[in-house]
Amino acid sequence: MASLYWFLVGVLFFCLYAVAESSFVEVVCDPISMGQVNHQSLLKCEVKLTQPIPDLEITLVVWKKKGDESPIALYNFKNEKPFKEQPGFTFPNRNMNDFNVSLLISNIEVKHQGIYTCMVMTSSGSSNSQTELKVMARYSNLTVRSINAYKDPKVSQTLICEATGGYPEGNLRWIVENNTDWTKSSKQTATKMENGLLKMHSELPLLKGSTFDRYSCVLFNSSGGRQESVLFTLHNQGKCFSNTFHKIHTLVKD
Repeated sequence: MASLYWFLVGVLFFCLYAVAESSFVEVVCDPISMGQVNHQSLLKCEVKLTQPIPDLEITLVVWKKKGDESPIALYNFKNEKPFKEQPGFTFPNRNMNDFNVSLLISNIEVKHQGIYTCMVMTSSGSSNSQTELKVMARYSNLTVRSINAYKDPKVSQTLICEATGGYPEGNLRWIVENNTDWTKSSKQTATKMENGLLKMHSELPLLKGSTFDRYSCVLFNSSGGRQESVLFTLHNQGKCFSNTFHKIHTLVKD
């Protein structure tokens, strides 16, 4: 019965969507909404009138995410319990007649990213609007380690820099002495984890006879903001290498 209920709501949603342009009511949403993983995010939408209408009442509000068959939140003033919301989604405003029809997502995950449509039906017409939710997560556990390169006789060893738990894909850059950028000599990959977040991995091969003593792996987020860096100091004693590294934390200014 529950699935049939949401199916009928979906049919109603698309019927009203088709006639939304012929009303005196306008739904206005923020074009872009930002969400931080493991935090709340508010998709802001409000109802505005194109001309004064006395005693206007909001009778139906439907929120739907693009790609999902069923609506995620519904308000219907005719029902005994007018609010029906999927887990994790809620209308923070329970008085719809103050024209605030925003949707609150209680715990942001990567899967929540996408385009959301808010459809509103009133006593004087209907309208709809969209907002795009962009999800972000800060990377953590930036580390650098080295491995011996047995397969390539030209390479003495390879430095590996990794960071986990971020989103969207960031950038790992390699800086050597005299602030020289060696990123072009590295290979970077991003692997999706079970929760949708990413693990960044970068490998920098060190050629024999051309290595410096100090290498920094610098983590930049998807917006190009510098988040953190690790300084790796290499001590060459014949065929024996001893490795030390120090973390240098840099404040993010996104």
